[in-house]
Amino acid sequence: GIIGGVSTNSTLNFVRKLDDWSSKDGKSSLPLVLCSDPALNKELLLYEENSYPSVYHRAEGSTPVDPEHIVENLRNKRRSLERCGAKLI
Repeated sequence: GIIGGVSTNSTLNFVRKLDDWSSKDGKSSLPLVLCSDPALNKELLLYEENSYPSVYHRAEGSTPVDPEHIVENLRNKRRSLERCGAKLI
């Protein structure tokens, strides 16, 4: 199972690489389940921006992000992928 990356495009590029790697003969490929959530991406980016305010030219302490909420969201994505049959996330 795959939890989507920084952007839809980067996730698709990763899946294409998996497909290219796994189907050299054009007949075999890896089974996979993909979960891509734009809201999760926004939360992760906001958390990163708040963690390094000088890099992102942000005022310290602006728009607090609860990391526990992000972790719980990731756990929910993992459980969803497992229910779909993913054995490796």
